[in-house]
Amino acid sequence: KQWKNEVEDYCEVVMEGTKDALEEARRQRDAIEEEDVKDAWWKIRADIWRLLKRFTSGEARRIVTSVNKDNGFEAWRRLHQQYEQLDKW
Repeated sequence: KQWKNEVEDYCEVVMEGTKDALEEARRQRDAIEEEDVKDAWWKIRADIWRLLKRFTSGEARRIVTSVNKDNGFEAWRRLHQQYEQLDKW
């Protein structure tokens, strides 16, 4: 949970409103595509993806690098699917 909160807080400082966008992505049941995200947020998907790639390792990093189009929102959603249920955050 600490890592998750730190990522959310960092993103919010860099670009206000990002924390809410990440929360919305987390709640999605299906894979997140461009049409699921506001244009302004879609433009920063690769920045979020690079951040997640940089600060993950092992299985979490494999999850991040497996998404298409460097989609940080989809990587965030998949990380939650994998770890939120296991309470490993």
